[in-house]
Amino acid sequence: MNNNLFLFLLMGIPESVGLLLLVVVLLNKKVEWRKLIPMGTFVAVLIYLIRNGPFPFGVHSLFSLTANVIFLRYFYNVRLVDAAKNILIATFVLYISETALTELLVIVTKTTYQEAISQPVVWTLWCIPQVAVLWLLALIILYRRSLKKRPSDN
Repeated sequence: MNNNLFLFLLMGIPESVGLLLLVVVLLNKKVEWRKLIPMGTFVAVLIYLIRNGPFPFGVHSLFSLTANVIFLRYFYNVRLVDAAKNILIATFVLYISETALTELLVIVTKTTYQEAISQPVVWTLWCIPQVAVLWLLALIILYRRSLKKRPSDN
């Protein structure tokens, strides 16, 4: 299996779906998996193709942000400003978790960043926690909201 394909399947799709999940939760919209999974998968495919194409580093982020905003507008009827704002918030959460967790793993494993990124399996394992942060944060917010909606037991 192509190493890039390995990363795409185990990290790209869960990260893209998790990012959209967090955005939908932040927008206080209903989580509809039949929309989120195809949207996230499409964005992951787009990122995969751009990263493997002749584009400069970072271009994939612009396309990802734009595609997510368009999808949220079309599938969730969200105002463009609200979609963009919440995509940026979720992307910032991802950036903070990537930075903090990568630094932590460099210290704990005594492996350099360059060593980790050159080994697809190691790099994927390093990236799983940052993807988990997106999912856990979204699920915690959903859980907290469900507690507020329950009738009191008095």
